[in-house]
Amino acid sequence: MGDYMSEEPISINSKDEYESAKNALNKQSLPHAILRVMMRAVEAYRSKRRYGWSRPWNKYNLVNFQSFRLKPARDQQWVNLARAVLAKHAESISPQDAEYIDDLLKDKNLMGFIFIHEYEPKGEMWEGATLSFGRIVEKKFRDRLDLIVEAPVENDMVSTPSRIRIYIDPFNPSEEISPQNVIIEDRGLNEEESKLFRELANVSWDWKDSAEHIWDHWTSHYIDYFGKRNFKLSSSHFFSENKSERIEEVPSSIDEAV
Repeated sequence: MGDYMSEEPISINSKDEYESAKNALNKQSLPHAILRVMMRAVEAYRSKRRYGWSRPWNKYNLVNFQSFRLKPARDQQWVNLARAVLAKHAESISPQDAEYIDDLLKDKNLMGFIFIHEYEPKGEMWEGATLSFGRIVEKKFRDRLDLIVEAPVENDMVSTPSRIRIYIDPFNPSEEISPQNVIIEDRGLNEEESKLFRELANVSWDWKDSAEHIWDHWTSHYIDYFGKRNFKLSSSHFFSENKSERIEEVPSSIDEAV
């Protein structure tokens, strides 16, 4: 591993180096720039081994500018909404993956998050949101299931949401980090997917100041893919501190229990 006190990229290649870096981060006594370098190395090490929550599709060419934590036992409406969306993709989901999804979504220890993001892959620009479910496996690993809906941005203008990405990613220590099944469709959203997008957009505005729902772990302040919005938009589906006008304010169909 490289020099902690340098701002040059470093890599972590052993469990001992990983534990040492974690200890240094937990103390938060080094300069902010150094802690960011260390966090990049820790995140790369964790991602390769499926530690914790983050996955490549949640972190590269992307900034999450809002994060919310769900309590699936209370927020069952979101589980039901995910099931409705996934049902429309049944032909693309193997029996094994379908069994995994069903088992995950009814797990009493199910965990859930919502991430609102800007995404810039290969020169494209998108704004969107992730409905993310998972559970702990063997203490430090995670099973994962992500539903991502997005709207394209061009010339600083946001269009109608048109793309869904689904990542079905059960933990398997023998597999590489690439998920076992990825479904990507950029052809406009069906009724269930549009409803998911609307509800996620509503949450972005309705929960923007909700201490009960906002997820703001101290580590996010040192992680590259968490931060403020970069797109300068006159209007947006999602909340913006830049005072962007809200697009299509839609009454929520998720009940007040959410």
